[in-house]
Amino acid sequence: LLARSEAVRLNSPVTICPSNNGINCTNSDLDDGWIVAIGVATDAAPRVLQDNAARGNVRTGFASQVRTITFLANGQPSGLPIQTVRVCPVTNGMESLARNIVVNQTGRSRVTEPGVCEIP
Repeated sequence: LLARSEAVRLNSPVTICPSNNGINCTNSDLDDGWIVAIGVATDAAPRVLQDNAARGNVRTGFASQVRTITFLANGQPSGLPIQTVRVCPVTNGMESLARNIVVNQTGRSRVTEPGVCEIP
């Protein structure tokens, strides 16, 4: 993940969070877009490293109610021990292409196939 490597490189927290404006973290869904930014989700004007616009052919969301992932300078995520981002195609017949991006407590990520893709 870009966020993890940048957190280590910059020796600073880096956050992935929903953003419907591409400027800061917002109380929106990942479906509306997201940013990778230096700092934590509550920063008023974070330095955005990457802005990802909404995609119409997939649904994207966190598997839990936690809506951000912040990597610390040591590469480990803060907060929950395991975070999962789900990517689900919306086209009929493409459900088998759904994937989970699972970030474990050490900050390493892996991709899994969820079978059924549900986004809370």
